[in-house]
Amino acid sequence: MADMKYINHENLNIVELIPVGDVQIKDILRYGNELLDKGLMKQDTIEYVDMSNMTNLSVDYNSSHQLITLHEEWLNCGWYGSVYYTPELFQLGIINMVGAVIKSQPDVKLPDGIMYPSREKIPISSVRDFLSCHLNT
Repeated sequence: MADMKYINHENLNIVELIPVGDVQIKDILRYGNELLDKGLMKQDTIEYVDMSNMTNLSVDYNSSHQLITLHEEWLNCGWYGSVYYTPELFQLGIINMVGAVIKSQPDVKLPDGIMYPSREKIPISSVRDFLSCHLNT
């Protein structure tokens, strides 16, 4: 089980996730549901994921479908989007794959452009500007 520690930057309405170790789909779902249970996923909340301490990310095409329901629930709470710091190319590829799977579902009401990878680490104070800039292009 991965360590899915997160920091709620309440004044910025940003949840910063710092996963450590081998991350499985069950770890992501546990974390995502915990945000819902604690009321941290609310109007205009942004998730910032720093993937630099992950040793493995086990999400494939089939398991990525499990994330669709979670993201729909986040949207119902007002989720604005997620930014991923992906220092490794395989992390970038996985985030792009999961985003493509989610937005390709015809019966899913997720908007385009809610998951943005960045090869550069973004200061927490700049995450909202980064995401807003990408959503408005």
